[in-house]
Amino acid sequence: MKKRTIRLLAFKLFLVFFPFLLIEIIGRMIPFSFMTQVTVEDDWFRYSRRLHWENRPGFEGDLAGAYRKFASDGLVAEDSAMLTVPADTHILLLGDSCTFGYGVDVADTYGKILERTLPSTRVTNLAVIGYSSYQGKRALEKAIRKYKPDIVIISFNYNDRRYVIDTRYADSSRYFLTSWLTNRVTPPLLKYSGLFRTLFYLGDRTITPKEFPEYINVNALSYRVRWKDYYLNLCDMAKISKNAEAVPVFLALGDNPRLSYHIYQGISLYKEKNYPAAIDLLSNASEKKIVWSELARKYLHESYRRIGDLNAAKEVALVHDYMLSRNGGRLLEADHVYYKFAREACNTTGMLYVDATEILHNNPEVFIDMVHFDSRGHQLIADLLIQHLLPLQLGLLQENAQIPQGISDELLLINSSPN
Repeated sequence: MKKRTIRLLAFKLFLVFFPFLLIEIIGRMIPFSFMTQVTVEDDWFRYSRRLHWENRPGFEGDLAGAYRKFASDGLVAEDSAMLTVPADTHILLLGDSCTFGYGVDVADTYGKILERTLPSTRVTNLAVIGYSSYQGKRALEKAIRKYKPDIVIISFNYNDRRYVIDTRYADSSRYFLTSWLTNRVTPPLLKYSGLFRTLFYLGDRTITPKEFPEYINVNALSYRVRWKDYYLNLCDMAKISKNAEAVPVFLALGDNPRLSYHIYQGISLYKEKNYPAAIDLLSNASEKKIVWSELARKYLHESYRRIGDLNAAKEVALVHDYMLSRNGGRLLEADHVYYKFAREACNTTGMLYVDATEILHNNPEVFIDMVHFDSRGHQLIADLLIQHLLPLQLGLLQENAQIPQGISDELLLINSSPN
């Protein structure tokens, strides 16, 4: 009787699992090549549920034109090794590729220059290529407990003002989770699980990238991080730092003045209602300064509309050779617009504002492209920061902490868009 019960139970289990086994066998016969559209991670980063992407531990090689090695904790190896070295002051850097050190050696970054110059100081650089203020805030929430810094230097702007073709792709926890499932969880399941591959193949394949439109309308684009959210992210980072008894410092950098001349002058002429002159400069910016293409077209559209050339206005608003990447599209706003809200965040929270835009603009030869600078540029930034950080170390800076209450009425009226 007992044996019969066991056989009956085994048969029932067989009936339950046989369909899954059959699907698994069928699935392994489906070629993995049909999933060629699934994103494959680059070697220097891995997708993250909280941060969208992060440095890949163990990576070693060329990255953005310079050698980098990431330790097991994801930090640059030089920073990871310094964590055990005693220091009186610990500085945490949060930022994008400019702070990371795009195109320069680790030793030449302003973070390492600070570490060598300031007395008894350790600098940990958490900057990641392509990061926005939203990613910086989420990174700081965890890092502040782990590293317990004395000073937090925050520098974001460029990636926040890049465009996305739909608000679904703006920086958010929901989008980061979707991207993580799509790019990190799904590919190995498709590669090794015949069951998952079969179900995916028979389904609507919603995880595969959608067909992108033939063209986009510049007036329908969204920001990776809207200026209101940029302001709030900076306020939150200041608050997180102060609650952990760390001094928050915001560092403003800025765009290459030589490459941004046409777009900035064109926008200025538009605001002066000199539409023919604005069209001339903005057309130049749209055609020759590719990073400004969509922003220039946005103002070109309005300039043509103001002079009554509706056909030209309609034509210039449509972009066929638009850009999309993990970091977002091209720029949709000028740097000074977002920096106005950075200043407001500093005024609201008592965060120290260090403006390096003037010194960089006065030395435009240090720029290697639209926004990144060479080792001399890093030295100039470090020299400026040292002037502000030495008093902090000596305890000469008086605290002025305030919990952010909201955006001032004056800044709520600021909107550089032509509408």
